[in-house]
Amino acid sequence: MGRNSVAICTPIPFEAGTRRLERVRVEWHRARQSIALPTCFNFQEIVADGMEVGEARSFAVEKVLKQENVPDFLFWLDYDVLPSFDCLTKLFYRAKCFPDYDIFAGVYCSKGSPPEPLVYMEQGAGPYWDWAVGDLLFDVHGVHSGLTLVRTSLYRRMIDREPDRDVYLTTGKQYVKDGRLCTASGTEDLFFCRRAVDDYGAKILVDTSVLAGHVDNRTGQIFALLHDSPPIRRCHYMKARTSREAAEVHAVEKRALDLGAGTRRREWPGHKTITTDLRPEASPDYVMDSRKLNLPDDDFDLVASCHHLEHIGRWDQETVWQEMARVLKPGGSMEHIVPSLEWAAAHIANGDVDESVFNVLFGAQEAQGYSRELNLHLFGYTKAIARAMAEDVAGLVDVDVRDWRDDDSLGLNLVIRGRKPEAEAEP
Repeated sequence: MGRNSVAICTPIPFEAGTRRLERVRVEWHRARQSIALPTCFNFQEIVADGMEVGEARSFAVEKVLKQENVPDFLFWLDYDVLPSFDCLTKLFYRAKCFPDYDIFAGVYCSKGSPPEPLVYMEQGAGPYWDWAVGDLLFDVHGVHSGLTLVRTSLYRRMIDREPDRDVYLTTGKQYVKDGRLCTASGTEDLFFCRRAVDDYGAKILVDTSVLAGHVDNRTGQIFALLHDSPPIRRCHYMKARTSREAAEVHAVEKRALDLGAGTRRREWPGHKTITTDLRPEASPDYVMDSRKLNLPDDDFDLVASCHHLEHIGRWDQETVWQEMARVLKPGGSMEHIVPSLEWAAAHIANGDVDESVFNVLFGAQEAQGYSRELNLHLFGYTKAIARAMAEDVAGLVDVDVRDWRDDDSLGLNLVIRGRKPEAEAEP
């Protein structure tokens, strides 16, 4: 059977004043049963029912860590959270892509009016609204645990260092300040996040493409982001359009997707530019990983990048080219600029090795003020490799690859251009 990658837990409390478990709705059963699992993937269920939620979560953590083969992750799915079918596969993917993060969460809202996203960038500052659906949120300080994947190694660190302290604790206390009686309370999951982030240096990542409903099991009302909320209004791709409306929009203005754009906003005549980057501080339109674009198929007239693809690892190159081709419209163009390995090799062969040669081979690293991890070259392009990626992987036609041998003004740059074939006419 092999090891279990994930333990899944849904704590269900007793109904108030009874010894019966709270009821769950048919919608939850159906959503839970439809959750897709990663391929070649083992999981197990952890039962922690009939307890207060903080006690239940702590009990489940203790139970998981006592196993002979401890799962890598504990996935929390609350009994009133209606997940999307791909919630676990997406969060598991994020965990594999970001090994320095410990907590991976989707988004669901409070049961109130208006419903508020249960995502917090700092304690006491209220819910965080400054994002668009599809963004990745970094530097998060707190999330609720109803749709969350947590590394069990984080729990191990916390328990080993402080074995007598609760991992999860629902807090509530009264105190007198300036002659007034004050009440302070907090949920068990924000208690956990505060300890994990502040005391253990844990990092939280929120994938806002993982959306869930929050259902009131008594009334059946489902709470979710309102259509006029900032995350929905900023998401260009959730606006329902008929085919005719979409055609009218595209006829007026074409769209270019610039991947890994950093702080620059390049322009192409007749196109509106939409940018992505992994760094929120670069202020892209979307904080997004080029290996898994949260964007629809066949949606952009131009997909481009400049000195971006070489920062993606060798084994992810085909994935990136396939993703870029997926979001490109039939007949649309691709244009990428990467450093040329052959340019660097020619200079090395001539004994002309300077900083530019080292930058082509290894990246500028800290020289431009970025962290080394974000400015390190993980792949190299030659003319042959570029053509193979464009033609054989992305399926482009009319591919043109140029370097300094074709145009001296290109210097160390290698330029790759191609076009996605037109869609075949329906019979």
